[in-house]
Amino acid sequence: MAVPAFRAAGTTALFTATNTVRAQYPTLAADDILFWIAISSSSAAGMTITWPSGWTSILDGENTDDCHCYVAWRRSDGTETGNVDAILSTSNSGVTTIVSFSGAKRTGTPWEGYSLNFGTSTAVVSNAITTTDNDRLGVHLVLPRSNVATAPTGSWAEHVDSGGNVARNIVESITIATASTEASTTRTFGTSRDFFTLALALLPDLVEPQGEGDAEGEVATATLLEGLTGDVLAEGDAEGEVASTTLIGGLVEPWGNGDAEGEVASVALLSPVAADAAGDSEGEVASVSASYAGPRMATMIGEQALLVRIGTPARNVTMSSISPPVIQ
Repeated sequence: MAVPAFRAAGTTALFTATNTVRAQYPTLAADDILFWIAISSSSAAGMTITWPSGWTSILDGENTDDCHCYVAWRRSDGTETGNVDAILSTSNSGVTTIVSFSGAKRTGTPWEGYSLNFGTSTAVVSNAITTTDNDRLGVHLVLPRSNVATAPTGSWAEHVDSGGNVARNIVESITIATASTEASTTRTFGTSRDFFTLALALLPDLVEPQGEGDAEGEVATATLLEGLTGDVLAEGDAEGEVASTTLIGGLVEPWGNGDAEGEVASVALLSPVAADAAGDSEGEVASVSASYAGPRMATMIGEQALLVRIGTPARNVTMSSISPPVIQ
C-alpha cells in the first residue's frame, strides 16, 4: 500500500489591511487532499473567516487578539486553478498558503491522529501523532506569529517555511511506515511567540487502481489483484460507468462487454469451456459459441438472460431479443 505524499505548495501570499485572504492553488490532481492555512497578526478580537464553497474548516482559533489561525481542507476535483479568496470578518494582515497531498484516502475523512496545540513560547511544539496501522504520512501545519525562519527536527521534511506581516506558514511531513507514535517536534524562536500547530496522519488509499481516468479523475480502467476470484479488470466511459468487466482467477471467469452506459451486451465463461460472445453496442443482440463439451455458459442481453448447457463439442447457440434461441 502506497504512503500518501506531499505534492506541491502554492506561492505563499501576504494579505495586508484587507478582508480578503487570497491564496494560490498548487499543482494538484483529482482526489488530492488540499490544506489551506492562514494566520493573521493584527489585533482584532473575535475575528472569523468565511471559506469559499467546497472548503471545510478544521481550525478557527484565536490565541490572543493579534494571533488568529485558520485551516480548511478539501478533496480536489482536479479542476482547481489560479487564485481563490476567503473573507475575514475584520480587515487584517497576515500570510496564507495552500498545499496538496497525493495518494490519500479518496472517501470520507482522510486522516487520523488529529490534535491541536497552541500557546505563547519560544518553543513552538507540534504534537506527537499516534497511528493505528501502516503506511501513514504524518503532517504538521505550524502557524507562529513570527516571520523568523526555523529548522525542522528529526527526520521531518520541510515543504513550506515562508511568511511576512509578522506571521509565518510552515508545513512539514514524515513517513510513518508502521503503526506507532511519531514524536512531537519543536521549533525554537529567539523570543516568545504566539502560535497554533495542527498535527495529523494522512491515511493511504485502500483501493489502489492501475487505472486511467478522464480529466475529472473518474476511473475508466482499473485492475484489482487480490486473489483467485477477486481479480477484476473494468473499463468504463468517461463518467466512470462500467462498460466491461473481466474476472480472472475462479472456475467461473466471465468476460462482459457493454455499451457506454454499462449495459451488458455479452458474457463468455472462460473455464473448461472455451467460449466467446459478442453483442451490438446496445446489447440487443448477442451470441455464444463453444468449441467443446463442458459446463454451462450464459449470455445476458439488456435485462434478459440465456443459460445454456453444452453437452457435445462444436455447438453454437445464437439468440436475439425478438426470437428464441436456435441450437445448431
